[in-house]
Amino acid sequence: DYYNMGNPTSFAYQTLYFESDDNIIESRINWGEGIVFSDNLIDGETYPLKLLIAKYDLYQDTNKVFFYLNSVSKDFYLYAKSYEQHMNAKGNPFVEPVQVYENITNGYGIFAGYSSYKDSIVVLGEKLGW
Repeated sequence: DYYNMGNPTSFAYQTLYFESDDNIIESRINWGEGIVFSDNLIDGETYPLKLLIAKYDLYQDTNKVFFYLNSVSKDFYLYAKSYEQHMNAKGNPFVEPVQVYENITNGYGIFAGYSSYKDSIVVLGEKLGW
């Protein structure tokens, strides 16, 4: 942890932003924190998703990186895609406004569900001198 001058017993959590040119990705969420894709192309099979993380975002020689995979309902998926499109169009006078998906009758919002899976890998980085 660079905040504690390399104390080996300390740790810090930070969001790692990543890039990917993988064809399965349909949209990005939270400015690089996540991606949205459908299972239609991989049909439940194992798929090697390629992500690029800047080595300068890894502050230690050894970094434990956590990944979260959320399996979402169709309603949540449609909401996430439409919300991202809405945010990308917001304030742009040259595009049609995007209606955010909702499924509540006589109200606003969505009723949706998801399950989450968390895993981690160890990534070697460069220890920067602070």
